[in-house]
Amino acid sequence: MPSVIVVGGGVAGLTVAHELVERGFEVQVFDTRTAWGGKARSQPVAGTGTNGRRDLPASTASASTHASTATSST
Repeated sequence: MPSVIVVGGGVAGLTVAHELVERGFEVQVFDTRTAWGGKARSQPVAGTGTNGRRDLPASTASASTHASTATSST
């Protein structure tokens, strides 16, 4: 099975990884953050929610590299 490395776990990286897995590739996704999603990902900012609303989202960076491997189940 051919293998591919995707650098970036944002929307584009995860989309291409999914498409490649669907086509039979073994895919490894690498990102500097510990959570997937890139700029589309959000995290709550404590104390910003009022009147029963949830806290506002914020983006945070991590210095570590996070990797995941996926293969097609077909």
